[in-house]
Formats: sequence, C-alpha cells, structure tokens
Amino acid sequence: MKSKFFVIFLLICSFNVFAGDDVRYDEKKRLLCEVASLHPKFSDFFVGDFRKGWLRIKHDEFYSIAIAGWVVSMYSDNNSDYVVNNSKSLYVRDYAGMAKLNKKSGKVSMKMELSDNSNVNIQWICNIGANQPNNREY
Repeated sequence: MKSKFFVIFLLICSFNVFAGDDVRYDEKKRLLCEVASLHPKFSDFFVGDFRKGWLRIKHDEFYSIAIAGWVVSMYSDNNSDYVVNNSKSLYVRDYAGMAKLNKKSGKVSMKMELSDNSNVNIQWICNIGANQPNNREY
C-alpha cells in the first residue's frame, strides 16, 4: 500500500516539476536569437543556452523579455515610465536594466547593470515564435 502512495506522490511531483510557467499571458512567444554585439563576452551570459529566450506580456500588468539568463521585467501599466508596448516595439525598464524589442526586425537591445556598477550592453537578432499563451516551459 505504501508503494502505491509513493508512486502517486512521484507522479504528482513530476507533473509539478515540468509544469513551468502556468500563467495565462496575452502574449508568450519563444525567442531564438543570435548575438549581434560585436564583442560579446560569454562570461556575461548566465548558465544555460545563450540563444533562447521568452517574450511575455500580460497587458497592463506584466511585461518581460528574457534571453540567455538576462531578464528585464516589470509589473506596470503600458505607456508608463517603465513600459511602452505598441505594434512596433516593446520597451521595458526595471531596477537593473532595460530592454527594447523591435517586433518587426526581431532586434533586441539590452543594457544591464552588474553588481560592480559596470554595464553590459548586448544586442541580439531574434526569430519571434508564434503566440503560445499557455505554453509550458520544459
């Protein structure tokens, strides 16, 4: 009897591990990017794939651009000092940096402040995937 409960417990845990981000976004698009900066330092990238990212938008509530472990996100209204989202581009600024995505060309410019008060400026050219608001991240 104990083994059945243990197996059920493992199944429940495995579903939770792979559930990922279960928020219902208005826009959630996969970004597949190539570094366009002239001299990127790969030490600037966090652990993980430095080409993959996500664009997440929950209109008038949450905006996020994440690539290669760098994340710029803000809980704010559209057209505030921190977020401007229109048909051509998305600009997001948070406490550590800023990111601007050109929705037509896929160009992303990101500026992040590091803990030593230096700045990292990185540019990517990204293919923007289809909208998958309920997509699970595996």
